[in-house]
Amino acid sequence: MIDACGRSERKTPTGTWPNTANPHLFINRRSAMETRNVGIRWIKLLLGPGVSCRSIREDRILAEALASHGDAKRLHNMFGLSINASLRYTEVVDHPGFTDTNPSA
Repeated sequence: MIDACGRSERKTPTGTWPNTANPHLFINRRSAMETRNVGIRWIKLLLGPGVSCRSIREDRILAEALASHGDAKRLHNMFGLSINASLRYTEVVDHPGFTDTNPSA
């Protein structure tokens, strides 16, 4: 089972989280055995103040852009982004002011 922040990777862009059919980013012990989402209160308690689901999604997309070396098609397929939105995320990979803090990726 993955942790509450969804830090486990999907096996494929259309796959599901390991050992569960639940397609949602946040799962808990109750929702892991079903396909329903967790409650908004649970998410707010987990994230705390100042962190939103949108910022986590944006961070995840950016991380995937870096991991895929700017593959816009992969972002489009994986996250359902438009091609233009995918290209905006991939522009950061070649940005001159960006330095990769994880060279092993």
